[in-house]
Amino acid sequence: MLKYLLALPLAIAIPVMAAPTEARPSAVITSSSCDAEWPASSVANQESGTTEMQVLVKPDGRASDIKISISSGYRELDMASVTAAAKCTYALRPADGARQDEWQQLKFKWEPGKAKAKAEYYVCAKPEWPKEALRNEYQGTVQLGFLIGTDGKVRDSRIEKTSGHAILDVTAQDALSRCQFKPSSENGQPVEHWFSMQYRWLLN
Repeated sequence: MLKYLLALPLAIAIPVMAAPTEARPSAVITSSSCDAEWPASSVANQESGTTEMQVLVKPDGRASDIKISISSGYRELDMASVTAAAKCTYALRPADGARQDEWQQLKFKWEPGKAKAKAEYYVCAKPEWPKEALRNEYQGTVQLGFLIGTDGKVRDSRIEKTSGHAILDVTAQDALSRCQFKPSSENGQPVEHWFSMQYRWLLN
């Protein structure tokens, strides 16, 4: 199987057309932007397509491994997708016990005429640290639940498991309630649904 490596500060192997062994949850991005820039050669050659990836997310929300499951058909577009995915910060799904690495799915759709490739993920602005929490060095992981409307906007939210610090819980709840989500669907029609996710407050 053809493989090629990208020089980044993490190990990234890219097996082209490698099918995933199991269904992965869609990525939830908490960094401000993960759009991929068009490679100049791809623009000149009028290349297009969709790169689908499997991203191994560490407990700190960073990618430790990225694999291409379905290639766009163009090496430069695939490499640009991997570069962008490596810069993202991801949210982890709820889990019992200690957090472990988690595989998530991420797609970049390359369309001619668009300045950047559109990433198919839940769009979230990263919550800002409360000054009080920084001063007191509060840390922890909060589990939140969101009622996602048919338009992808949050209609209701709840704290399902506290981080141990109310100020961190409320700050994360407020910021992530402004996320734009992809609604669930039944029989091809969007429906309201509850969605749970965790946000980890970790001091460097």
